Amino acid sequence: MSYLLALDAGTGSIRAVIFDLSGHQVAVGQAEWKHLSVENVPGSMEFDLTTNWLLACQCIRQALANAHLQAADIQSVACCSMREGIVLLRPQRRGYLGLRQRRCPRQPRSRGA
Repeated sequence: MSYLLALDAGTGSIRAVIFDLSGHQVAVGQAEWKHLSVENVPGSMEFDLTTNWLLACQCIRQALANAHLQAADIQSVACCSMREGIVLLRPQRRGYLGLRQRRCPRQPRSRGA
């Protein structure tokens, strides 16, 4: 039998959910994100891409184990993520979260137009 896997990268956690082809939920794997803070920036949060990729893999393995399935049983995978934030390639630097506390210097308003 074939199954579908949905990977949901939400604001607070990542979930892997397996469905049968009729749309019934079969199993779930879930873990809360790990965030990094920036030194000397209280309340800051940056997305730890390396650790969180491993969490995504862990959730998939957990869902497969809960369903007593093998990876070969998955016919298709769909992904969704928090807003526009998804990293599909090796990053050049840490990802920033919309929740971060670091502020940009205030710019004066432009005159005219």
